[in-house]
This record gives sequence, C-alpha cells and structure tokens, in this order.
Amino acid sequence: MSIHAEFEAWAPEHIVWSRWAKPTMFVDQGTPLAAIPKLLPMTSEGLGWPQAIPPRSCVVLELPGPMSVEAGLALRDRGYWPVPLFNATHATGAIVHVEPIALALRAAARILSARQTQPGDPPPLPCFLLDAGRCPPVSPSPGRYDNRSIVFPQDFPSATMLRSHSIEQAVVVTHDARDTFAPDLRHVLHGWQRDGLRIMRFSLEFHESPQPVQVDRPSGFGMFWQRIVAASGFRRNAAGGFGSLVPMPSESSGHYG
Repeated sequence: MSIHAEFEAWAPEHIVWSRWAKPTMFVDQGTPLAAIPKLLPMTSEGLGWPQAIPPRSCVVLELPGPMSVEAGLALRDRGYWPVPLFNATHATGAIVHVEPIALALRAAARILSARQTQPGDPPPLPCFLLDAGRCPPVSPSPGRYDNRSIVFPQDFPSATMLRSHSIEQAVVVTHDARDTFAPDLRHVLHGWQRDGLRIMRFSLEFHESPQPVQVDRPSGFGMFWQRIVAASGFRRNAAGGFGSLVPMPSESSGHYG
C-alpha cells in the first residue's frame, strides 16, 4: 500500500469522524516497507474490557501510542471507528519516540482496509487514539529534536456534534489509575462536560466498570489565547504537527511563540 492509501484506510471519506484524523504520522520519512511489522489483529474479546463501555459512548484511548493503535483496531469489531490524533513528527534525537506508533498505524492500515464498513452497517461511534506519553516533563536541550505534543479542543468534534449522533458520554481509557487527566485533555473533557456529555473513566490497572468523573474547569479554559499559551515552548513542524530541532544558543529560537 502507498502511504496515501494507508491514511485513507484510517480516514475513509464515508466515515464522518475521518475529518479529525491526523495525517502527521503518515508523512513519508524514509521508513522502508520491509521495516513495517506484521500486526496480528487483536479481537475486542482479547482486550477484556470493551464490553464494559456503556452504549452511546465515544471512547478516548489515553494509552501508550502503540497500545492505543492496537486497542483502537480491536474496537473496530465493537462498532467503533478508530481516529488517530497523533500529531508529532519523528527524527533522530527525538524526545518522544514515536516511530513505533507510525509503524503500528501503517501496519494496522492493511487490516483496516479489509474491515471497511458495508452498506447497511450502523454508523460507527468514534474512538480517538492518543499517545499518553506525548508530553513528557522534560526541558529540551539544544540539539535535541523536540516533538512533544498536545491536543486542543479543536482536534475533537464538539459535544453538540457528538450528541447529534446520539452519543451521551465519553469514556476515557487510561493505563493506570491516575487521579487527574493530562492538562491538555482536561480542556477537551471539560468542554464536553459543560455542553452536556457525561465523562467517564476506565483504568486498565483495576479493570472496574467505567466510573463517572467530574472534570474541574482548567485554568484559562475558553480563552481565545489558550491555544497560544498552551503551545508556548512547543515546536511546530513546517509540514504540520509538532517537531523541530532545539536550536543551539547562538541560533534563532526555531519555534513559534
């Protein structure tokens, strides 16, 4: 498959949620096709938890990147469509090791292309794929490739649109039982909550039923400049997404303020 065809497998035109899929990981960066692993399709039963998701839910997978890809692919069997929201580029010396995510996406594309929805199938619900390690708490040193990334409310459908598709709650799946969500995701979840969606959390650590949670209003929520403030210190790539070389002290800053 060409890289263009691989992205189309993840974002087919007839799936309404495809408009939010991020193409960043599908940019050709020299990965030979022989390096793409063979991904064995996991079934939803193999996950051990999808049956706990309430009806009329969208899902946010806040998991380590490759795990998020694998779980999203498995949820395809449960009436969900996986939407990749990974938005970091990869290069030598990268702070966040995202190449395994890119390879998993490309491998999974071959499986998704054979699992396209058929006429008469009910519209799938969205399952948004995130990398829980997208923004490690580090200070990038000169010469490193800073590809830390964050998500914004604009990266997701609005609560109004989700509700127009009969979605009543969002279930966030995390790997552990942390008390708080990542700061960038809190802006998304609080907006959904404010506009009528119930927020629930499911931890793979405890394997309990999804539990309702209250997402407190984040600092700066709803302000026009929140996007600029949140991105301060992050480096955007000219081709889209996050990722740029941290300049040496004698060079220009190399990032947008």
